[in-house]
Amino acid sequence: MNCPACHADAPSDAQFCPKCGASLVASAPLTAVEMFKDVAIVHYRVTAIYEFKEGGTGKQVARITHTWRRTNGSWLIIGGMSVIEQAAKKEP
Repeated sequence: MNCPACHADAPSDAQFCPKCGASLVASAPLTAVEMFKDVAIVHYRVTAIYEFKEGGTGKQVARITHTWRRTNGSWLIIGGMSVIEQAAKKEP
C-alpha cells in the first residue's frame, strides 16, 4: 500500500504511514500534510450528515488540523483544532 500523503510504501495492515505519519485509514480526505523533521501537521475536512427526528436532513462541514510528533519511531498526536466551515442547516 502507498501513503496518500507522501506516497511512501507502507505495510498493508498499517494505520499510519511509517514515513510521514498520515492516517492510512480513509476517514476524511486530506487537504494537506506539512512535514518539519519529526513533526507533521495534517489538515483535512469532515462532512457530517444529520437526520432530524422531526424530518429533514442537515449537513455540517468542519476543517480540522492535527499536529503529530515522531518520538522513538512512533507518531503521537500532540494537539489539534477544528472550525465549523458550514453549520448544519435543516433541509426538507
